[in-house]
Amino acid sequence: LRVNHVWGGHFPQLVEMMAAFKTGSWEGVQVQLGRLQGFIPNSYREHLDFVREMPAFPEGEICVRPVGSLTRSTTSHLHGLSRRATRGDSLELTEMHEEDIGHLYDTTEILQALETLRVTSNKLILLGRVFLSHGPFFHMKSGTVLDVVSKLYERALSTNDWYSIRLGASMLNKTVDSLAPSITSILVVNRQVCLGVFGQGEYIITEPLPPAEIQTILFNSVRPKDMAAAVLQQELVIFLGGIITSDPHLLRGMLRVRLGWIMQAMKMELDHVDGELSLYALAPSAIKQLLCVVLNSHEQEHERTWLQRRQREGALNRVPENFYSNVYKVLSQTPGGIGLYNHHLPQNPLIQNMQPQEITFAIRVEEMLSDAKRPEYRQLVVELLTVLAALVDRNPEVTFVKTLRLEELVQRAVEIFLEDHGKPLPADEKSADEALMAFAGTCPHSKPAGTSVYLVRSVVVCLLHNAVELDCSRCAIS
Repeated sequence: LRVNHVWGGHFPQLVEMMAAFKTGSWEGVQVQLGRLQGFIPNSYREHLDFVREMPAFPEGEICVRPVGSLTRSTTSHLHGLSRRATRGDSLELTEMHEEDIGHLYDTTEILQALETLRVTSNKLILLGRVFLSHGPFFHMKSGTVLDVVSKLYERALSTNDWYSIRLGASMLNKTVDSLAPSITSILVVNRQVCLGVFGQGEYIITEPLPPAEIQTILFNSVRPKDMAAAVLQQELVIFLGGIITSDPHLLRGMLRVRLGWIMQAMKMELDHVDGELSLYALAPSAIKQLLCVVLNSHEQEHERTWLQRRQREGALNRVPENFYSNVYKVLSQTPGGIGLYNHHLPQNPLIQNMQPQEITFAIRVEEMLSDAKRPEYRQLVVELLTVLAALVDRNPEVTFVKTLRLEELVQRAVEIFLEDHGKPLPADEKSADEALMAFAGTCPHSKPAGTSVYLVRSVVVCLLHNAVELDCSRCAIS
């Protein structure tokens, strides 16, 4: 405890909380007291080295919420976190939007603009562009890029300006010491870690790496595409490393922990809660809370549209139970293999050399699914493969002769959906996107026909176009 925790109007709440700790329970959470040295060997600790000092709790409020105590009130709690993140910064937020810097990429224009800008984060955004174009030691009027960034970073730390802190920490090459152990914690439970920016490629980590190599990936691959993401993804790795140990069920169905895609899921959730707040502006405590909300997706299902559900599940790269073994069933009945855009999953030698439950086979399936560039589309492909597995289960005599082109089956399902609703077929890319979004926003089991029915009808059309063979020796009349 620090002095600022004791002083102020929240002291009675602090005393009440500590008294509750002695009883062994606080707000439904079990509490165990003991000596620090007794807890350290079996506890998970987190520390963000690029932050000099974590901010004190706001006046009148103490927020302690372990991952395991998430309830359906968590989303409303995020509203409080979003308000807290912007409290006292409304003037700067207004000025940030008033200062139009989106068009500034010419170095001369940037240097001129830096002399008049007031908002720290806008200055750091422009300095980031100079940093990427000319390097950290490019000389300006007030010193090198690093000199100016260091001063702005210190100012951001004193005001808890988290967007600016992350921008500055990225250019200053600051990394978390415990990053490598956290990644290893995820890898040892048969997960892969992917560092990168959503929609712009990623680096897949399949084995433990030394800290220097992780730092190289972050600052050579992630930072040029998204300056602040190179730091935020470090925070997420630390939090996920703790979650995989304490609450592994939150990562169920996620073979690949894709940081860029998880960030996309968090941004979508944040838009649902507060459309004006940036993910990068949240304090680390709010980032962790938001991450837990996103991973605990089943708690908010009744509050989301089907499009939002599919976007979230797709962004998390989450698949249903027994999904990979179901894909194995479909592949075993498809001599031509399964294809999705540029990726092909061949029947042989995969079926000959691998078993349905092998992690190696699951990785091959994920490699194919990575060709889906949008979360809701990926989720529709997962649902399609589940439908195909059910068809093969009920009709073992069916063999798909040609390559199963998943993108064609989804497209045909969307076209049947449009025809049933009296809408014209897409004439351009924009109308095709709108049609897909409308289809993805439909309940799988809605009346008179949900997306599952349309996917089945698409597969039936495939059957009728001589893409299958029937093994009569396996047919029977009952």
